[in-house]
Amino acid sequence: MSSREKEERLMCSLCKDTFREPKTLGCLHSFCLRCLEIYIQRNHSTIDLPCPVCRTPFQSKSSEQLENLSTDSYLLDLRNAQKSLNNLPTVTQKNKKQKLICSDKENEATHYCLDCQEYYCEVCSRPHQTMKITKNHQVVPIEQMNDEDQIKSNSRIYCQIHQQKEMELFCDDCNVSMCSLCISQHPSHKILVISDIIENEKQLLIDLINQVSLFLFFFLSLFFFFFFILSLSLYY
Repeated sequence: MSSREKEERLMCSLCKDTFREPKTLGCLHSFCLRCLEIYIQRNHSTIDLPCPVCRTPFQSKSSEQLENLSTDSYLLDLRNAQKSLNNLPTVTQKNKKQKLICSDKENEATHYCLDCQEYYCEVCSRPHQTMKITKNHQVVPIEQMNDEDQIKSNSRIYCQIHQQKEMELFCDDCNVSMCSLCISQHPSHKILVISDIIENEKQLLIDLINQVSLFLFFFLSLFFFFFFILSLSLYY
């Protein structure tokens, strides 16, 4: 995906800017909370309004009701991940010739922590990856820092409330992703493991693809059969 495509995905179609507090309508299109408030105010409507993208009607709501709409956690996660990548320093040919210094101000750096945004030498990077408070941080060898795809594939999404905890769970009732410390805020809710959801969705997609392939095979076979019958009838 190009940089332009990434920016467009994170852009609200109303304000043409990066999403802020993205809220999702019933048609699954998302907009900034403030943009929805302005959209409703400008239309002065007490009845259904059309979605700005697909024109599907949705009921006009007050500011409090808009705030209770589902927050698009996927867009929030994507925005935070993109922000982390944008903040990632680039190792250019010029500074490759220069020594990058460890946070200890003495040794040459060999690694970079994406979470702390600090350089570490070989000695300092080891305890950083084993200490309880930082063991889940993503520490990248400096030679990999130009490989955006490699960094992106290894990037983790962290909880917005508990910023040291990776989001590994999903509340099916609230439709939001969260970390293990957030469970207490979702009593009696159905909590799922994100990795399990991904595997289930992947299998559903595979099954759907197989069904479509089988249907196409059947349709093409039927088409060629009738074509063959028609050819025989015209021939004789």
